[in-house]
Formats: sequence, structure tokens, C-alpha cells
Amino acid sequence: MHSARTTLVPDRELGVEAYLFQGFIRPFARHFHAHYVFGLIEDGSRTLQCAGRVWHLCRDHVLLINPGENHGCEAGREGAITYLSLSVPIPTMEHWTRAAALDALPSLRPAPWTTRIWPAACACCTPPSSRPSRPCAARSCWATCCSQP
Repeated sequence: MHSARTTLVPDRELGVEAYLFQGFIRPFARHFHAHYVFGLIEDGSRTLQCAGRVWHLCRDHVLLINPGENHGCEAGREGAITYLSLSVPIPTMEHWTRAAALDALPSLRPAPWTTRIWPAACACCTPPSSRPSRPCAARSCWATCCSQP
């Protein structure tokens, strides 16, 4: 039996909550959050449905989801995941926006916005013959290696 574990670390001073999900295989039904979600796939893979698209996420992918964005996911080819998540409530983001002298709250487009933080081809999502011959830049790797229309 595979055991999944969730750890929550609230930071009252910053007004955010950090989550660590370890060993998750079960699917997450479609849902939405009333806050921004910043996530990192630390290990494993997931298939995410969001904004009418399917995204194959694997190790080192960063994921940003706007409040109210309907999404769901299931285990990918790599099985269980380790996923780090930072939840930022809208009032906290509004405070940060004012502190940065910005005119409006950010809206991450396209949604979800995702990229790889490690500049290498995505081994878990792409067969060797399809990978770029050299590591790609972090911003283009998602489009080059992992996205599905």
C-alpha cells in the first residue's frame, strides 16, 4: 500500500500557506481555489486538465494557477508525486501589488502558466528521439518538450 502525506506550514506574517504533498497517486477531481497557487513538481509526474488543455507535468515544472481557475489532475507515467505548493490569498496579493506600486493584480496568462526550472529536456514526458539535441531554455522547454494541444 502506498502512503500519501500532506504537510501544511502557514506563515501568518506573509499571509500565505505552504503545502508539501508526498507520495500522491490518487487523482484530484476538478476544483478551483479562491487564491493564487504557485506549485513545483519535485518528483514524479501528473497530467493536469486546465483551461481546456491537457498538460503533462514532471519533475522541475513550476505551475502557476489564477484564483477561480477550474483544474484537476491525475497520476502521470512516473507514478507518485512530491509536490510543493504556495497558496497566496487575493488580499495578500493585493497588498504585495500595492507595495510594488503596480496598478492591478496579476493575471497569469496563458493559464495555467508553467515552465521548467531546470534547463534540460523533459525525460519523463518525451521519448529520447524527440528531445532537443541540447538543453533548451527554461521558458521554451515546456513548449518544446512537454505541452499537449
